[in-house]
Amino acid sequence: MRSKTDWPPEVVGVLDLLESQPPEAAMLVGCFLAAVAHPDHVAELAMFDKLPSAARMVVGRFFSFFLAGGLDDAGREKLHSHMQAWFVRQRRSR
Repeated sequence: MRSKTDWPPEVVGVLDLLESQPPEAAMLVGCFLAAVAHPDHVAELAMFDKLPSAARMVVGRFFSFFLAGGLDDAGREKLHSHMQAWFVRQRRSR
């Protein structure tokens, strides 16, 4: 797993949400990140309405960064691997 200092600030912001939000909101953020990082890019934008407003702002900044080409293929692959590990940890903690 990469250190957070290895990520652009827009990515660090959403990764911090995984740890700071209530479990339901963190899972929504996690699903969004995994979908964006996946090669098919099938992100569910309706999840924005379900997020707390502060989280919505951070995810929105990340999404704008992503759409502007902020992550290359290697960056998306690393984010996808990071999210796979996060989901495994979530599953084990239940």
